[in-house]
Amino acid sequence: MTALDLVAVLARWYVALSLLAAARGKSGGFDAFRRSLSEAFPVLGRADAALAFAIVAAEWAIAAALLAGGMSAPLGTVAQYGAICGLALFASFTVVISLSILDGRAIVCTCFGASGRRMDGLDVVRNLVLIAASCVVLLRGPLSLPWPLEAILAGLAVVGVVATVRLRELAWLLRAKAD
Repeated sequence: MTALDLVAVLARWYVALSLLAAARGKSGGFDAFRRSLSEAFPVLGRADAALAFAIVAAEWAIAAALLAGGMSAPLGTVAQYGAICGLALFASFTVVISLSILDGRAIVCTCFGASGRRMDGLDVVRNLVLIAASCVVLLRGPLSLPWPLEAILAGLAVVGVVATVRLRELAWLLRAKAD
């Protein structure tokens, strides 16, 4: 077992738990999520509900694939497919967010549940971190470590997910401390 093995398993947990947090938040505030898609992209028309459902379903499914793939070697390819799909999802989100920011369009962030704030560069940074983590999972391949070690890495991933979800507040605290 190498340090890269540990980083890859940590990355798998981080991506999976981030997707679970996002899927849970969007599921709990599904109407707000659907509405934010409709307002940000009026061209969707009535397809906004179908797109919202597809995004939430994809987040749940990718998280499940990443978690199941880490349970045993035979399921390892499931984690690989999950990482590929996660990478595609995060890249798509990043492109849409970046283009919206550049166009000056206001998209309300419902990434982890209902919110009233506009998306900005911190959302792009968060997605780039998730893209990098997905790449680590892909490059290293599926790994299953002894459960005590998996539990420690999962706990560290929880800390990472909380930091990801609360990135805006952390950035504000760091700026306030620097001033």
